[in-house]
Amino acid sequence: MGRFIRRLPAPQPWVTYALLGMVVLSLLLHMLTWLAISRARAVARAEVEALAAQVAQAQGGSITASVRVAQQVPVAASIPVRQSMTVPVDTTVRIDDSVTVPVGGLELPVPIRANIPIHTDVPISISETMEISTTVSLDQELPISVGVAGTPMQGYLEQLEMRLRALAEQL
Repeated sequence: MGRFIRRLPAPQPWVTYALLGMVVLSLLLHMLTWLAISRARAVARAEVEALAAQVAQAQGGSITASVRVAQQVPVAASIPVRQSMTVPVDTTVRIDDSVTVPVGGLELPVPIRANIPIHTDVPISISETMEISTTVSLDQELPISVGVAGTPMQGYLEQLEMRLRALAEQL
């Protein structure tokens, strides 16, 4: 049995040094790869934690948008008007006329010339219902703001924050 075992020739010294250099180079490359991966994990962890903090902050915020409204709005209304007031009248009525007066069988013209002063307060009461029927044009930009708290969005944001924090711990 011993005759079938052959001995390998002794390697040249430069081959040994070349193999040793490749092993050292391989270890160096593995170490650099490990350092780059560790650095990338640290950056990813910091970014995921920052994102989780922003999601937590968004839970107390609000969603704001502007909505443009451009349309015709019909308006029909009955407006009751009930008003009582007193109107002061302070004037002089001038009369310059003639009247025919029958006296016996004759008709005599009688001239009437007078200035009659009038000083009084006239009570006026208004009780009416005004019907209004028109169309109003609306063309406005309306700001709308809805708080996240109390909406279904808050639950989604809470779940997202928990998952991000769990992911940051795993990194």
